[in-house]
Amino acid sequence: MTKKYVVKFVGLSNGEHRFEYPIGKKFFEDSDCEDILDADLFLKLVLYKEDRQMRFVFDFTGSIKVLCDRCLEPMSVPMNFSRELYVKFGHEYEEQSEEMIVLPWKEHSIDLTGIIYDYILLAKPVRCVHGEVGGGTQVCNQEMMDILSQTEMMDGGGANDPRWDELRKLNY
Repeated sequence: MTKKYVVKFVGLSNGEHRFEYPIGKKFFEDSDCEDILDADLFLKLVLYKEDRQMRFVFDFTGSIKVLCDRCLEPMSVPMNFSRELYVKFGHEYEEQSEEMIVLPWKEHSIDLTGIIYDYILLAKPVRCVHGEVGGGTQVCNQEMMDILSQTEMMDGGGANDPRWDELRKLNY
C-alpha cells in the first residue's frame, strides 16, 4: 500500500493546512476493489489542527467507472460529496464513531488510505443503472436488454414456479 495518503501532523503548526490528492484506477487496484473499474476523482483535504484534536474535511469531486447493474456495460457515476473526520488523542487507538477516532499520543502521522476508500465506497450508489444514476443520456446496451426481455418471456413473465409451491405452504 502506498504512503501517498499519509498526513504527518507532527511539526505542523496549529491552524488550517490544505492537501490535494488525485485518486485514480491504481488506488482501487491497490485496494483489491472489484466494484470500481476506474476513477477520475480529486480530493481536497483540509486539516484543522489544534493541540488536543484535529478535524479533517474531505471534499471529493469527479467520477468513478462501474458496471451497470442491468446490462453489465461500464458506466460513469458522478461523485461530489464531503465528509468530516474528528481525531482526538488518547492512550490507545479507538474508533468511537464513523466521524471520530482516537489516536495514541505517540502517533506522529495518520494513514488516510482506508478512510478515503471507505468514504468513496459508501458514497457509491447501491444500484448503478444507466440513466438512473447521475442523469445524463447514458443508456443500457440494447443487445443485452433484448436478451433480458427474451429471458423474462421464457420464464413465463413472472408466473409461479411450481418448485416453490411447497415452500410457500410453510407457516413461520
